[in-house]
Amino acid sequence: MKIENYRYIKSFQLPNGWREEKPVTGIATSIVRSFSPPGNTAVKLEFFYRGLPLDEKSSKSFRGALKLAPRLMFDNSSTNKLESSDARLICDLEGVLGNVGNNQISNTETGFSGPSFSLDRLDALIWNNRPLLAARGWFIDPESAERRSAFCGFFIDANPNEKNCSVEEIYLEAEAEAEDLYLQYMPELEKCLHSIEWSTVRSGSDRE
Repeated sequence: MKIENYRYIKSFQLPNGWREEKPVTGIATSIVRSFSPPGNTAVKLEFFYRGLPLDEKSSKSFRGALKLAPRLMFDNSSTNKLESSDARLICDLEGVLGNVGNNQISNTETGFSGPSFSLDRLDALIWNNRPLLAARGWFIDPESAERRSAFCGFFIDANPNEKNCSVEEIYLEAEAEAEDLYLQYMPELEKCLHSIEWSTVRSGSDRE
């Protein structure tokens, strides 16, 4: 299955056999399209448009991070200490990353008020000639730190010619018990992501 002429994507080849599991849905101005392998909705590839632009401060942080590409910004498996400047940058990206932004770097609280996402890796990348942020990790229970779902996502500035960013996301997410399928489909997802052709950048008013 191929997605064509959808918002910021001119063409995207989905993994073989994957299908749209539900109609386009959303809350308020946001839009979500969800795809899964046949008979297994525990693994989802989703396209998420938030609907509303970021504020000026978050837009500046996002575009500043994109200018660093290609760069590894955080690797939880590294033995090197996180530089204070990188920690500050990740904190500044909290609004950009949405739910992923509530992670152990930006939120050092514990218990119920603790982070709901455990960040494993954050990169600024050039993907098919377009800069974006890529994040991997786990959504967790803030109190127990029990893993809820695995996540790998791309965060894209959909309207770089405008003052404030509109963030659009492509991500693979899987329930914790489907981790083996998440790992199984990850190489296939990366292959499909290499197939992306981006649409010509237009203003936000032209994209609705």
